Amino acid sequence: MQKILISGASKGVGRAIAIALAKSRPCALGIIARNADGLTDLVDELRQYDCMCESYAGDVGDSEFIGTTVARFKQAFGGIDLLVNNAGVGTFASVDQISSSLWETMLSTNVTGTFLLCKECVPLMKATGGHIVTIASDVSRRTFAGGGGYCATKYAQDALCLALRKEVRQFGIKVSVVYPGLIDTHFHSSPQGDISHSSWLKAEDIADAVRYIVDAPPHVVVDEMVLHPLSQDY
Repeated sequence: MQKILISGASKGVGRAIAIALAKSRPCALGIIARNADGLTDLVDELRQYDCMCESYAGDVGDSEFIGTTVARFKQAFGGIDLLVNNAGVGTFASVDQISSSLWETMLSTNVTGTFLLCKECVPLMKATGGHIVTIASDVSRRTFAGGGGYCATKYAQDALCLALRKEVRQFGIKVSVVYPGLIDTHFHSSPQGDISHSSWLKAEDIADAVRYIVDAPPHVVVDEMVLHPLSQDY
């Protein structure tokens, strides 16, 4: 039974990943998000599959919360095989218009949250191997006006994962990063399902990509995967 921990799981891409993995294998799932009600709804949905599930409501940028969460997950299931870093937030405005508090929120969730989960999970994986998949963004490698804060945090998240990959390969730990383009989720100013998103990627597309990555043979690691809708310039 694969032991899996997923952050940002209450909606959107994280929820789709949890469902896709639960459908495709026996597993023990730990799902993390701020939204306790969203986690409860997801647990109810996952009960139809061959999986055990624990939910953890809190802020991934809080070191005490993450330390306690990983310890509880280890106590419940005995270790961890797969960590999916999916939690992310974005505020889009020119650099001189972004408040310090919004900057700190993006940095805390997108960078510190990824760091804390990796920091706590890597020691549990060193003895047995494991896999860390981070859902980054295509703006980890490009910038756009109004995206300075968000792009900066995604660049930093990517750099963290690239360095981590070099550190843990010797222990048989795989580190994969997914770089999606435009996705039809709650993340944008227009609502999920808006007609303007009709040609964009769906959350399930990212979930299918994650499933492909984690199902690669033991001797194969998909280091990086970039996904765009055909309608998006690249």
